[in-house]
Amino acid sequence: MSQEAGFSASADHEVHLRTGEEYRESMRDGRTVYYGGKKIDVTEHYATAGVIDLHARIFDAQHDDATRDILTYEDADGVRRPTGWLIPTTAEHLRMKREYNEYFAFQTLGIPGRSPDTCHWTMLGILSVRDEFERLSPAFAPNIAKNIARLSAKNSHLTCSIGEPQGTRSRASKAGEDRDDMFRIVRENDDGIWLSGARTAGSSGPQCDEIAVGTIYYPFVQEAESVWVTIQANAPGLSFVCRETTVSADDDSKNLPLSSGRDEIDAMMIFDEVFVPRDRILATRAPELHSSALYGTVARGEHWSVMTRLCVKAEMLAALAQLIVDSLDTSGIPVVRDQVAKVIEYSKILRAGVIAAESQASMRGGILLPDAGMVSAVRAYALDRYAEIMHIVQELCGQGLVMRFPDESFDGELGEKLERYLAANNRTGRSKNLLMNIVWDLTTSGQAGRSALFENVNGLPSFVLRQKLYGETMAERALLIERMSGMLGLAEATH
Repeated sequence: MSQEAGFSASADHEVHLRTGEEYRESMRDGRTVYYGGKKIDVTEHYATAGVIDLHARIFDAQHDDATRDILTYEDADGVRRPTGWLIPTTAEHLRMKREYNEYFAFQTLGIPGRSPDTCHWTMLGILSVRDEFERLSPAFAPNIAKNIARLSAKNSHLTCSIGEPQGTRSRASKAGEDRDDMFRIVRENDDGIWLSGARTAGSSGPQCDEIAVGTIYYPFVQEAESVWVTIQANAPGLSFVCRETTVSADDDSKNLPLSSGRDEIDAMMIFDEVFVPRDRILATRAPELHSSALYGTVARGEHWSVMTRLCVKAEMLAALAQLIVDSLDTSGIPVVRDQVAKVIEYSKILRAGVIAAESQASMRGGILLPDAGMVSAVRAYALDRYAEIMHIVQELCGQGLVMRFPDESFDGELGEKLERYLAANNRTGRSKNLLMNIVWDLTTSGQAGRSALFENVNGLPSFVLRQKLYGETMAERALLIERMSGMLGLAEATH
């Protein structure tokens, strides 16, 4: 933990940077996960094992000299700690955290919506507003820093879930007087609380160590429904029901190179009197903590992390667009160059937004957080143009995206002729077919559809981001209005 901000690491927590195998083994902890109505082992089932393997490689990379300084850092005592849990108090810290996020995004082509550090930012955001937690839930506010120290020392992979199911009886604004199906505290004593109900979109929940579970629907939420807690994924009474996966049960890595093994499974989290010990409770019975304004501060780092991943994804799309036109020998056509330039333009604007949000960061509660208005503005822009950019990349492929072939076709009876007819511009037919499979998987496949949906709803759709932007920039507009009014003589005309 950073000493600069007045946060100190607890001596009770010895730091351990896990290996991939240690992480993988930790997933065999008796957690209750269902897919298609059957209980599964998340390390073995095709719907969940791929991302566990992917995350395991990230944990291993912490120990690789080539990547150690991206994924870990040395604290003031010379102890190596995970960069994802670094508490940012300086511009250098934000740069380090951005590079961590960029590394994961590049390794995965930005397909999983949540890197291992995305929801770490949620806890750091809560730490930044701990004064509000101290005011509204003073008994538990000290647990915020303690939980971050514990999670950091354990090198934990944390996700979060605050979404309500779509059912009428389980939504705070619709349930009316009957609250039996609401996510809520059903019992409590001096040892802790018991929770029942459901939370949804627990992305990577079945593949993580712990989950930060909260509420954001003030003013509809009632006191018993107001919580912020951290829980272990194998907590008794907690079950995960996985959505339909986008990956195949068979290895299809040559025909769907990106979908294979990259599904961070979303899940309904069902709580059946799940006990949360007192030291894992961050707040209870404080509905004001769940206002959209306060959540906007809590989520600033998380949304910047999402935008950084989108930026890396856009940069890779620009490179992919160039690969396509080079392979098809169409890069000399002005209209083609213009289309590629649109993808480049998109990536450059996103990159500018990432850096601007970082450079205009401000302190809140001793934590340096990226600029909220910049994040909202650029994320809204990114989402509004996302489908257009994907369509451009598709169009650059011409018939190639339609005339794709199973990779084994090149080993068949007519494989030699297929190779000859498809070979183009110093690229073999098989290689060009692989390129088209990559484009298909990134823009058109089931995984691409899920990714597009997730981009739009994870951290709010663009029209909601613009509503946030309106409020987030009110103060700076007021300053400009005052300046303009004085310069143009408008101030005297006001009443």
